[in-house]
Amino acid sequence: MPNRVSEYKRAGMKELNKLTKEELIREIKRLRMKEKKPADVYSHYKRLGELAHDSIILNNENGEIIEANGSACRNLGYTYEELLSMNIGDIDEGYNSNEFSNFWKNKPVEKQYLFETKHRRKDGTVFPVEISATAFIENGQKFITGTARDISKRIETEASGLKAKAQLTSAMKIAQLGYWEYDVQEDYFIFDDQFYSIFRTTAEKEGGYKMRPEEYAKKFLHPDDQKIIAEEMKNALETKDPDYSRQIEHRIIYSDGLVGYINVRFFIVKDDTGKTIKTYGANQDITDRKKIELAVMESEKRLFNILNNLQGMAYKCKNDEYWTMEYISAGCKTLTGYNVDELIDSKSLPFNEIIHPDYRNKVWNKVQKALHQKKQYSIEYKIITKDKKEKWVMDRGSANFDDKGNVMDLEGLLTDITRLKETEQELIILSKAVDQAPALIVITDKSGNIEYVNPKFSEVTGYTFDEAIKQDFRFLNSDKQSELIYEEVWKTILSGRAWSGELISKKKNEELYWENALVSPITNPEGKITHFIAIMEDITSKKQTEFELIRAKEKAEESDRLKSAFLANMSHEIRTPMNGIIGFSSLLTGKNLSKEVAEYYKSLIIKSSNQLLIIVNNIIEISKIESGQVHLNLGKVDLKNLLKEVSSEFSYFAKEKGLDFRFGLQLPDEYTTIVTDELKIRLTISNLLNNALKFTKNGFIELGAKYNPKEIHIYIKDSGIGIRKSMQDKIFQRFRQAEETHTREYGGTGLGLSISKAYVEMLDGKIWIESNIGEGTTFYFSVPFKPGSKKEKKQVSQKKIKI
Repeated sequence: MPNRVSEYKRAGMKELNKLTKEELIREIKRLRMKEKKPADVYSHYKRLGELAHDSIILNNENGEIIEANGSACRNLGYTYEELLSMNIGDIDEGYNSNEFSNFWKNKPVEKQYLFETKHRRKDGTVFPVEISATAFIENGQKFITGTARDISKRIETEASGLKAKAQLTSAMKIAQLGYWEYDVQEDYFIFDDQFYSIFRTTAEKEGGYKMRPEEYAKKFLHPDDQKIIAEEMKNALETKDPDYSRQIEHRIIYSDGLVGYINVRFFIVKDDTGKTIKTYGANQDITDRKKIELAVMESEKRLFNILNNLQGMAYKCKNDEYWTMEYISAGCKTLTGYNVDELIDSKSLPFNEIIHPDYRNKVWNKVQKALHQKKQYSIEYKIITKDKKEKWVMDRGSANFDDKGNVMDLEGLLTDITRLKETEQELIILSKAVDQAPALIVITDKSGNIEYVNPKFSEVTGYTFDEAIKQDFRFLNSDKQSELIYEEVWKTILSGRAWSGELISKKKNEELYWENALVSPITNPEGKITHFIAIMEDITSKKQTEFELIRAKEKAEESDRLKSAFLANMSHEIRTPMNGIIGFSSLLTGKNLSKEVAEYYKSLIIKSSNQLLIIVNNIIEISKIESGQVHLNLGKVDLKNLLKEVSSEFSYFAKEKGLDFRFGLQLPDEYTTIVTDELKIRLTISNLLNNALKFTKNGFIELGAKYNPKEIHIYIKDSGIGIRKSMQDKIFQRFRQAEETHTREYGGTGLGLSISKAYVEMLDGKIWIESNIGEGTTFYFSVPFKPGSKKEKKQVSQKKIKI
């Protein structure tokens, strides 16, 4: 291309116009660089193409890209010609031309600056980069050269490490584990308080939370185990595996000099170059567990002799190709037909010869795998008895290891499972019986995914076999059941135990049903849970009957209690005014009564008579309401005048009691005349005001009304004793009061609020309460707004209200 450009240039501007766009850009760049970049700069940056991975870009103070290496082209997706026609702002997400110029204008040359930003590729993708930039001056002009390294993987690694650390910290707080970190570059440990508590000391005693490795080893590591720990740390620093982790057990020295054991689990963090920069983990004191393990070993030795009485054959053998027997229990004769002395030390026959040829390799491989993992083994295989019969046996055992981790011998138990194998065929028959079972049966894998449901399941839930298969069994859970129940179920069965209880589940049609469930784990020969089975009985009808009986019983008990309380209350409420009437009537027949005393007695008789009349009227009225004999008499009512009349009447009673009576009418004139039943409104207000007077010792009582859309709200507010929250829904029931004991301070039948509620609901309104103990009470009731501007006819309603 340069030759062609030169040819066009020599031919003149007219011919130059025939260049392609790319050729023209390259030519312009060449001319600009000839002016701005001297030959020695070219020579300096010729080495850029030799770098393998990092992008290297040369630009001037204005951000114009002057040169770039091949890695820059590959990393950003642009051609070399395209980059030379661009500005740094075209690839840098955080670029600002003014900030860029000002930054480099005042910075000294030949000094390296490190910072992070984000670059944008040609395809629009954005990725994080670390920039290392330096300014230099050539022929009086300042240039900036920068190396951009993609740090995506490093950021991901750091985020992953932080996440893992956060998860580990949270878990350790719950499990009470001691946390530690080792900073490789700074060469010191960082411990937490729980870590120190394991060693029976504190950070304060040890001089803080940081400690050098050699100091830690000297103070806390058992001398015989220090080499093991050093080797583990070396492996952690040299490993290439970014997910490397280890778990080891070793001895420690407590601060009081005693020896203990800890379990250490640790992880590593690498930087983007693959270098291990940190290790961290948790310590757990396992001294008690180790003591138990030693005690168990002693116990096993004592129990060794008991094995002769077990069904099956207990053994101890070498880990060799013959399974050379060192000990065999007396059950050997019953199981194999051979005497003990025929198999001990392979005198007559190596035990391996008893194993069926088809299973010898399988047994060897499985035992060796378990030994390598230091786990128990459990194997099913066939043996050939002395009389040439085949038997199925279950072989369960484990290895004894020396201090160096070498296998010393194997101990185990062989049991005859021939009958068990024969019953597998019987299970096929039983599976057919399951299909016909009247209970719902579900079998899931160990994760709870359904593998089998019987026909009864589909019949009850509405889900077909195909719809249920592979579903998580919890898809039947309903939101009516506490999540704690489901957590208890899974916790129980995952521990290997069965769970039984009642659950509320959901059918396909969203209908809820009750079921009595038994959920059990199914384990394989190795004892691992492979499946769960749930057997459930639909008890919805039974539960409904049970709930109805409980509700009926509770209702009957409540009704009986209320009636008892009412009769006791009535006995007191009626007897009090009657005693007054009879007593003061007797006194009036006495001689030598002054006129003033006689008048006083008469007033008391009248007051008691009125009180008795109110009680009797309330009882009659509540009976009429319940039997549907109370009717509405609708007509025009001037609500403003009605409230003023009632206010005048009760302001007198309030004044007698030393209370402030307030009247708060917030009704515009156009809303004061409505169609309603005046008597029932008046009686409702009077009942509520009487209630306020009764329960207010000092302060105020307020009667008021205000307009809400389509209805009038009338309220009675007091500064009385208040009503606790638990009673606010009950006080409108018959014979209920906020205080229900025989010794209550305030009298009353408990019928006034029930009657008021019935009246309000007959008028298509509602009644409610706002109250706090010691802060007073406000009763509200609403009356539908029916304008009464036209002449209204009285109407009679026989609406029955349930109270």
